[in-house]
Amino acid sequence: MVIQYISFRIPSRDSGGLSGRQRRRLFEWERILKRYEDSERVMIEIMECDSSGVPMAYKVTFLLKSICRIDEDSHPVFADRFEMEVVIPEKYPQADAPVRFRFTGDIRPWHPNIVYYGDAAGAVCVNQMNTFTDIVWGIERVESYLKYDLYHAKQAAPWPVDLKVAEWVRTKGEPCGWIFFDQD
Repeated sequence: MVIQYISFRIPSRDSGGLSGRQRRRLFEWERILKRYEDSERVMIEIMECDSSGVPMAYKVTFLLKSICRIDEDSHPVFADRFEMEVVIPEKYPQADAPVRFRFTGDIRPWHPNIVYYGDAAGAVCVNQMNTFTDIVWGIERVESYLKYDLYHAKQAAPWPVDLKVAEWVRTKGEPCGWIFFDQD
C-alpha cells in the first residue's frame, strides 16, 4: 500500500519546465507507485518534495519479520516493523550523488549489510560497484536483506558494512540456522 500525503501535488512527466533530473525522480516515483501500490508488506510515504512537487525523500515501512538484535546469549530477537528513509540528492542520478537508504528509529535490522552500531547506524549498503539501477531496485534489495534472502558476511569483497554482525552471522546465525527463518 502506498500512502501519499494529500498536501503534495505531484506533477506529470509532461509538465513543462521540469529538468532532466526532476523527470528522472518523477519516473522513480511512478515506478515505486506501480510496484508497491498493492503491497501489504511495504508501505511508502512521500516525506519531502522539491519546489516543483517532485518527490525527494520517502519513508519506507517494511512489515515483515526480521532480526533486530541479539540477546545476552547471542540468540536472535525478531521484530516485524522497520522504518527506512530514502533520500534522493538534488544531483541524482549523477554517479557522485547516490540515493541514501537509512533505517531510522530505535529498531534497526541486525544484518551484515546494514550498519548497526555507531554514528552511521541504520545506513544501508545496497550495491556493489556499478549495480544500482533505480530506487525500486534498492527497496527490493533491502527487503531481501530483511528476509535474509541476501547478505554478505564473508571478510572478502564486496565486504560487509557491519563486521560484528557479519561475525555473528558466520559463527552463530548460519551454523544454528537462525538466519533461515520463515517469513509467513
